[in-house]
Amino acid sequence: MIPNLAHILPLRFNHRNGLRSIRTIALALACALVMIVANVRVMFAQTVTFNPVGWPADAQWTANTLKGAPINDPTHSDPSNGGTQPNNYVDISSGTPDGTYPSSYWAYNGTTFFIRFALQGSPDTYTPGHSVGAADPWTSGTWQMMLDLNGDGWRDFGINLDGQSGTPSSPIDKISVIYSRVTGTQSLDYVNTTGVYLCGQEYACIAYPSGANSGQAERFDGNGNLMNQNNVWSVSTTGTLDTLDFGTTRVIDNTATRGDFFLDFQISMSYFNATQFDGPELTGNTLFGAFFTTANSNSNPLQKDFSWTGCFSASTSAIAPSADPGAINQETLPKIVVLSLN
Repeated sequence: MIPNLAHILPLRFNHRNGLRSIRTIALALACALVMIVANVRVMFAQTVTFNPVGWPADAQWTANTLKGAPINDPTHSDPSNGGTQPNNYVDISSGTPDGTYPSSYWAYNGTTFFIRFALQGSPDTYTPGHSVGAADPWTSGTWQMMLDLNGDGWRDFGINLDGQSGTPSSPIDKISVIYSRVTGTQSLDYVNTTGVYLCGQEYACIAYPSGANSGQAERFDGNGNLMNQNNVWSVSTTGTLDTLDFGTTRVIDNTATRGDFFLDFQISMSYFNATQFDGPELTGNTLFGAFFTTANSNSNPLQKDFSWTGCFSASTSAIAPSADPGAINQETLPKIVVLSLN
């Protein structure tokens, strides 16, 4: 809330204490400005939405590549990480045997951006058929796709699925689009880091508000359609629980085929607009390089794993390498792209 300056500023003035009054007014204005700026940083994107759409078909996902080859991040003896041993739900995978399949993907349908991580273990916490808990549906980790728009090694946009965002007072995890023009840190902590801004958020799931499944997580059919059968999470009702589709997020059990799990999440392209923060707007033709990370921290989103082929010691205070540049409605370009010459 922006402060009411009429309650802050002492407007009475006389010739005896005029200088004191001017100093008081100046100090009050400075304090008010600090309060306004602190509030403006989080004012623009306080409404959390939930608008699921259908997921891409398998052939529509684009694997993150390096020099034209898919990035296959090792699960075991992984030389690309943030310095701490990842738990299996934040351990980026390349299938079984290790290094067989791509580790990270993205897709685009013209209005929605989709992100896919391959993970060693399932990241879900939700028990099908039960009421949604404060920390559901995802475990206490974070999964990020970082977009570098100018090739300087610092994220410009971050798409963040935060499994730490649900609390008893504010249940359900969230997906966020975050923008920053700050260099020197890869932080996505828009609450505590100056120059890091929240552009938009969607819930990672919501609960049925009423009916036979009231209080349970809403379940979707893969095409963006809400399922309303009684006992909607029962195997006898739907046939399988290999996929837990919460609408804007889902997990797919691939252990029988490639030996790992897919974590997918989606968010509206309308949130990739940072012009209100004097930043860019991401369109289908905007060139970017991407890197995928996992963590248990928003202040250090590179803390756990970094999707890469080969060695890389990731740090939130250092630049990070991106995959082949590309645009979301075009093919990636497995070559060096010159953005400017000095």
